[in-house]
Amino acid sequence: MADRLMLHYFPGNTPLHHWDARCKFPGLMIVTLSLLQMDVPSLVLFTLVFFAAFGVARLPGRALLLSGKPWLLFLAIIFIVQVFFQHPSFWDLPHVKAAGIVCWRLALMLAYAILFTLVTKPREMQDAITWFLRPLPFLPARRIAMMVSLTVKFLPLLLDQFAEVQLAVKSRMGNRSGRSLRHIKTLCLPLFRRSFIRCDELALALAARGYREDLPLTLPRIRLFHVLALLLVGVVALAGALLN
Repeated sequence: MADRLMLHYFPGNTPLHHWDARCKFPGLMIVTLSLLQMDVPSLVLFTLVFFAAFGVARLPGRALLLSGKPWLLFLAIIFIVQVFFQHPSFWDLPHVKAAGIVCWRLALMLAYAILFTLVTKPREMQDAITWFLRPLPFLPARRIAMMVSLTVKFLPLLLDQFAEVQLAVKSRMGNRSGRSLRHIKTLCLPLFRRSFIRCDELALALAARGYREDLPLTLPRIRLFHVLALLLVGVVALAGALLN
């Protein structure tokens, strides 16, 4: 897992790691919604803010960049589709610029979401979502929070299992069979089998620990400086909107 850190929680003792998830989650929502309508000056500002936050969190940049190659390919495909969807000529500069801005926004949204998962424990995320949903009637707050937390947790585990299966196939020369359907079969069947086994183990673990949805949620009060940090995020988002 050392070279696949993306979407995993990375332990640390930094202000971002200690920031209350009940303020961190709204901060991510504010940033994501603000990025939807931003132009170049605001995108430059939020790019600098991201690198500053990344430095504060003391995350391993090289390992994260290596594990982010699939996202770079995804953004490249979106860029090409945007350019040819807007205009058939690739060298039409206004459309190339518009496509580049779209990909820049998506890249920043992904970057901030990944940063959030790196500095937030899954349990803290689950408690924060439960805390936000508890006042809403007729909603199973704890169940929804559990599903969101498990989704965030199982996606990197699924990627890890896929990498392990792929490495096992390569070690047995399975990637040299020359038959694409057979190669897909040797990758997908073990991956599905491991995923179902992990789901069964999780269900048994929850049942063994007496999981209940009616248990009370006891969290400490949000400290003032956590709220001030959230207000600072709102000020930065407002400054980015004024730069457009």
